[in-house]
Amino acid sequence: MRSGQHVVASRPKLPYRLIPGPNRVIIRAESKDKPAERRCGDEKMKINKALIGVVASAFVATGAMAADIPTAPIVVAPPAPMATPAFNWTGMYFGGNYTRIVTPLQFGAHVGYNFAFGGAIVGVEGGVGLAAPGVINASVRAKAGFAVGERLLLYGVAGVEVYLVGPAVAVWTAAGGAEFAINHRVSVFAEVGVVGLLTPIDCCGLGLRAGVNFRPGR
Repeated sequence: MRSGQHVVASRPKLPYRLIPGPNRVIIRAESKDKPAERRCGDEKMKINKALIGVVASAFVATGAMAADIPTAPIVVAPPAPMATPAFNWTGMYFGGNYTRIVTPLQFGAHVGYNFAFGGAIVGVEGGVGLAAPGVINASVRAKAGFAVGERLLLYGVAGVEVYLVGPAVAVWTAAGGAEFAINHRVSVFAEVGVVGLLTPIDCCGLGLRAGVNFRPGR
């Protein structure tokens, strides 16, 4: 080095840079490879990915453990049996019958309607029959009775029958009977009664009557 020459010492390159600002100095670290800010961002991203992996692993492990836990079988109770509705004597009915009044045997058909008031039963019934070859009769009767239990009916009837044979012959009838309901649609009945002439009033012939009733719409 020659005399009179000044030696300027080179300032070492710092790993950071001073950036002047209003009322503050910003120090930013630098590197030959990449700025420190980018390295921090990469580190944060790596940490976030690691946290996501840990959380996902925890969910997978929890699901696997839940799958391994035995579950109790689901027992489905059978449906409760439907209650059978109580028998009701109210309503229309029709049926067939045969009657024996001393002699001969008479076949007929009838239709009627009952009204039930609690255990009491009242009704009306009309019918036609074939008493003998060429002899037709028609009848109308009133009925009253009471139910015993759910399916048994005890009753009495009284009415008038007209026989169309030459001059019409009218007779009165009275009987007591019982009717049993086999199911909601079908019942059977039997009656024992007496008959007598209306003109002139006369008594008495013994009559037996039995038949079956059907109740539509049940």
